[in-house]
Amino acid sequence: MPATRQERGGALRGAGRHCRRGCRRPSDGALRFEEALWITPEVARAKANAAVAFRASTAELEERWRERPLFATSIVNLGPGPFVIGKGAVPIVIDGTVVGAVGVSGGIPADLDHAIAEAAVRAE
Repeated sequence: MPATRQERGGALRGAGRHCRRGCRRPSDGALRFEEALWITPEVARAKANAAVAFRASTAELEERWRERPLFATSIVNLGPGPFVIGKGAVPIVIDGTVVGAVGVSGGIPADLDHAIAEAAVRAE
């Protein structure tokens, strides 16, 4: 069952707890480790765009389209984008409506991106 608005209210605070030291907080609300590659904020944002557009985590999308990579590429290219289909974004659902997403990039392995995004969305 999707969480309530109150339960989702802590999503950004939860993300911040994963980035305690060595982080930058640009004006767009993103959190970024100083050592992260320059492209990670854009990848995280594109993952979040995909999670919102398709109303599913990017881990689910990656699995769903694993056997049909050409289809996935075609679908992604139809949208206003940018979209990245790769583990690391989880939609924020309030009262059954997708209102945003948490996108994470730069973790090795990519399962780490997904775990952080899930933790941020579930944070109270």
